[in-house]
Amino acid sequence: MVYQFDVRGHTMLSARVLHQLVEERKRQGLTQKDLAERMGVRNTSYIQKIEYNKERDIKLSTIERYANALGVKLEISIKH
Repeated sequence: MVYQFDVRGHTMLSARVLHQLVEERKRQGLTQKDLAERMGVRNTSYIQKIEYNKERDIKLSTIERYANALGVKLEISIKH
């Protein structure tokens, strides 16, 4: 599965992307603990912060790690 996003004018990009990734995690029947293990994270509190958008200034690399842990590819396109 490939997710594509148009970032033009969207300040809430990470929230939109994460919402879709959380839905994918649930669709796959994975818990936050399962995802934490796949990402190499010791506890689920970090995953909770990411999923509930409580992690300020989340890095694109973190979102990409989350996507990779789900086995999906993250693509972001910038259009003029």
